[in-house]
Amino acid sequence: MTTAAGAILRPVLLPHDDAGAGPALILLHAGVADRRMWSGHLAPLAASGHRVIAPDLPGFGDATLPPGGEAAPWNDVLETMDALGVERAALVGNSLGAAIALAAAVLAPERVTNLVLVSTPLDADPAAIADIRAPALFAAGERDSPDFRAAAEALAREAPEGWHAVIAGAGHLAPLEQPAAFRELTLRFIDDVSRAH
Repeated sequence: MTTAAGAILRPVLLPHDDAGAGPALILLHAGVADRRMWSGHLAPLAASGHRVIAPDLPGFGDATLPPGGEAAPWNDVLETMDALGVERAALVGNSLGAAIALAAAVLAPERVTNLVLVSTPLDADPAAIADIRAPALFAAGERDSPDFRAAAEALAREAPEGWHAVIAGAGHLAPLEQPAAFRELTLRFIDDVSRAH
C-alpha cells in the first residue's frame, strides 16, 4: 500500500517465535505474560505437524505500542499473518489473547480455521460470538474463578459451532499450569474439527 505522500506501508510484523511446518497455529498470550508463555509449547506443537507462531502482542515483550498509544491488536495479528505468508490459521488464546483471537475471528472470519479460547474475558460481546464462523472451543481451568468458568459455558452455547471444556487442575493460566493437558485438548479439538470439515 502507498500513502498520498508516496511512502510504502508494509504490514505490521509483531516480534514472534516461529517453529515447524504445516497448518498454522497462532498462540496469543495472556495479559500478564508475553510470547515466552508459549516457549514450552512450540516444539511439541510443531512436532504434531503444525507451523506454530507465538507473537508478542503490542505493548508486551519486544512489541512496542503504536504511535499515539491506541492499539488494535487483532489487526496487528492479522497483519503479522500477512507478513509471514499465513493465509489461514487456528487462533489459540489465553485470557487477553482469547479476546484478541475472538476479535480477529469476527473481523476476518475467512482467515480463521478454528478457535481455542481459554479463560475468555467476561466482557465478550454476545452478538460477536453469534457471528463466529469458525468452530470454537471455550475452555477454563477447573480452579479458575467461577465467573470465567461460567463464561466459558455460556460462550460455548452462544457460538454457532461452540464446544466447552474444563481443564483439570488448572486455574486462569491453564497453558502454563497444565501444559500437557492443554496441548492434548487443543490438538484433539483442531484435528477432530479439521477431519469433520
